[in-house]
Formats: sequence, structure tokens, C-alpha cells
Amino acid sequence: MILRIHHLELLKRQLASFPVVAILGARQVGKTWLVRELAKAHQKTLVELNLERDPSHRRTFQSNDPRTILGDLEIA
Repeated sequence: MILRIHHLELLKRQLASFPVVAILGARQVGKTWLVRELAKAHQKTLVELNLERDPSHRRTFQSNDPRTILGDLEIA
């Protein structure tokens, strides 16, 4: 748990310097926990898209164009 708290603090520092931060890691290492805790700490609403559980979301990301993807997400 201590390592997770360390990663949460590191993520907060990174987001203070960069508008976007990628969270990479193997399965089951705590990436989702990290994002949920960050949202909770900042009292933000978190919207999760799980492409494994709901494959219909995959087509939103097929264009690989950020503007198109954000536009499609805004419509949804």
C-alpha cells in the first residue's frame, strides 16, 4: 500500500507539470486504483471506458485522431 501512495503522490506532481500523463503497467498492478484515488482526492467525476468489458467503445478509438475521438466522446 505504501508504494501505491508513493505512486499517487508522483502522479499528482506530474499532473501539476503536464496536462496529460500516461499510466502504463502490466495487468493487476494498480493502474485503475491509482486513477480512481486521484479522482477521489480531487473530488472529480471519473468516467471509465473498459474496452474489454464493452467492446462497442472500440470503434470510438479506431480513427487514432485525438480531435475525432474527443468529438465522439463529447457526443456520447
